[in-house]
Amino acid sequence: GHADLSRRFPKLEIPLLSFREYLNLKCQLDFKPMKLWQMPREEARRILNAVNVIAEFREHRRAGIRPFFLEHSYQAKLLATLEKSPFHDVPYFVPQIQESHIGLMNAVIGHLATSPIPTVNIDSLCRDWAVGKEKVYALLKTLEHIGVIHIVGYLGTVKVGKGAKLLLADPSLYDCLGGNTGTAREAYVVTMLKAAGHQV
Repeated sequence: GHADLSRRFPKLEIPLLSFREYLNLKCQLDFKPMKLWQMPREEARRILNAVNVIAEFREHRRAGIRPFFLEHSYQAKLLATLEKSPFHDVPYFVPQIQESHIGLMNAVIGHLATSPIPTVNIDSLCRDWAVGKEKVYALLKTLEHIGVIHIVGYLGTVKVGKGAKLLLADPSLYDCLGGNTGTAREAYVVTMLKAAGHQV
């Protein structure tokens, strides 16, 4: 199960940057973590005078979530990171990976990037890719474990059933893959809440 996977293997994902960390690296704007609604007025004024917050936030979500945003070719590096996961990371966790399993994972990622409703139909995946349900669940849970997707289900559910949302764990992938803006925003909120230790 997924809990067993988390106990046996540490998370492999590279930590993603918060907006505060992004501003610190890009604009040398240093301030402590705080809740927006508790930000002192003088601190808010200092930040607003230093940068165009809305423009920087858009750039952060679009191409500034990973530390390599300071280098050139953000999207190329992001895609290389994404392409590596099904081929190199997933086989470490799921035994007997076949080419069809890699194709299924890439199809799921492509679907999630562009779909306005970020869900998958498990029965259709099984039928279209000739893969059993348990293998599909194992692949999706592993993609979550290695930081490619977030599975947002109902509290207490074990499997990716009806109603569960699957969101790309790196929200900048939506822009990189020509994805849905609304889903990208939703993914950003989920990613940042999870990074802050909240259960979503």
